[in-house]
Amino acid sequence: MESLTENEAKEKAEALRLMIEEMKASRKRPLGPSSSLPLSKAPKHSANESRKPKENPYLAYTSPDNESSEFVDDRIISSDKRRIREQHAFQFVPKGQYVEAANVFRAREAHQEFINNKKSKDARRHFRMLVDGEPGADIHSPAIEIARVLQQTIPQIEWWDMPFASQKSTEQATFENLKIENQKTFKLVEHPTFIKPLIPLNTKSRSIPLYLTKKERRRIRRQKRSERQQDMRDQVAAGLMPPPPPKVKLSNLMRVLGEQAVADPSRLEKEVYEQTQARIKNHEMRNLASKLTPAEKWEKKQKKIREDSVGAPTVTVYWVHNICNPAEIAASNRFKIDVNAQKFGLTGCLVAVSDESTKGANLVLVEGGERASTKFEQQMLKRIKWPGFNGSPGCLKMWSGKGMKSFHSKFEFHDFTSVDDARKFCRQKGIVDYFDMIC
Repeated sequence: MESLTENEAKEKAEALRLMIEEMKASRKRPLGPSSSLPLSKAPKHSANESRKPKENPYLAYTSPDNESSEFVDDRIISSDKRRIREQHAFQFVPKGQYVEAANVFRAREAHQEFINNKKSKDARRHFRMLVDGEPGADIHSPAIEIARVLQQTIPQIEWWDMPFASQKSTEQATFENLKIENQKTFKLVEHPTFIKPLIPLNTKSRSIPLYLTKKERRRIRRQKRSERQQDMRDQVAAGLMPPPPPKVKLSNLMRVLGEQAVADPSRLEKEVYEQTQARIKNHEMRNLASKLTPAEKWEKKQKKIREDSVGAPTVTVYWVHNICNPAEIAASNRFKIDVNAQKFGLTGCLVAVSDESTKGANLVLVEGGERASTKFEQQMLKRIKWPGFNGSPGCLKMWSGKGMKSFHSKFEFHDFTSVDDARKFCRQKGIVDYFDMIC
């Protein structure tokens, strides 16, 4: 529909307003055709004259191409809210829409793959033609450069390997002549020699036990007791064992027995007391049965000592100021050292020098497990009362660490009159370094 000018629109609106006012005044004459002139001046038609069909003034702005179309008025701003609501509303997808799209995608991919295969086949055929020198090959193709690189000879040695070659020329150098010593900076780097470890690598180490806390031990004991009680209940319910008698005590006598306690309380009280004593005695007997015998205790201690002694021995060196005088104290201290060494399964020796001019040249060397050495250290430094000098302790720990092997099969005592004799003995045993620590 062609757009109207502003003047034409005003004239039509004025004519329509006048027509509506006349209809309200007369209420007789129907709506007539719209005109730009007043109705009073409208031309009259004769009876013989052919009359035109009446036009609806409200349809004056209807599109002439489509009479059934909606009313279109350019003066009114159209809104797209209805169209947006229709787009956002639920709509069914036509059947076969996605299948058709998938078929189109597969056809496109198949066509592209066919083109790529054809290109690769043409490139390989062209490359073979270039290598074989067949006519028809494009000499300006990039593939000709690849063919030229392949025809080049590979050098015997690359430039980055030349610093390690003994010959400076590439023709004479080979891979057999490559050595790291030929590099100029090799002499500037310090290469320490390999030192054999003191402790063999295949030595079995002592496993560290897992110690539980007090709370964890209680929880485990509670769980085991609950499992035993539940097992007993299941056996009673299945009829495999009779139910246990009620646990009667003096505090619950009346509540458990009831009328029987009222009838003869003295007799029942005596029976309850006997049952209580029997339970206490059974408890003590079970504890005694679970205890280890003296032989089992000794075997358990020896087993712990053997487990602690696995692997490289722990060597500890002690210096003692005076181990010979006075005789009574010296004998007592030697006895304590010997007994504790045997108790903890330690080996070693005591080297004592009785020369008055060289006091303090006394060595105590122990070898054994780590835990046993720690306990023996408590005996040497705290339990044994050594005679001191000038307010200083009479025994000091000089060194402790892991040794390569044990030099003794048991704990021994050796007395010498001079330091030279003691050093000579230590050199024969292989412990002269330990003796030099104290003297």
